[in-house]
Formats: sequence, structure tokens, C-alpha cells
Amino acid sequence: GTASSILGFMQTFLGGILGTLIGQAYNGTVTPLAAGFCSVSVAALLMILLAERGRLFQPHNPPV
Repeated sequence: GTASSILGFMQTFLGGILGTLIGQAYNGTVTPLAAGFCSVSVAALLMILLAERGRLFQPHNPPV
């Protein structure tokens, strides 16, 4: 319960901050939106690489 609500708060809070930053860069084109998608995607990939210790697409358990 409590941990779930804290994680939900953090997701909403950080999403609002990132959305505000991307929204402030709006200049009438979709370039800030595309740049925001790319930068958030790269950040997510870096976090996955950190969590997986650089091993992407490798099985964690031996085949049965």
C-alpha cells in the first residue's frame, strides 16, 4: 500500500516535471516533442543497462 502510493507519486511528479520542461520548449513544431521522446528513451535505456549490468537480451535462467 504505502510503497505503491510512493511509487505512484514519484511517477506522477517526475512525469509532470519532464512534461513541463518539454512543454516549455514548444515552438510551434513537433521538434521539442520528438527530442523529448528521444531523450527520455535514451535515459530509460541507460537505467536498464545500469540495472542489468550491461547484459541486454541475455537469458537469466538456463533453458529447460
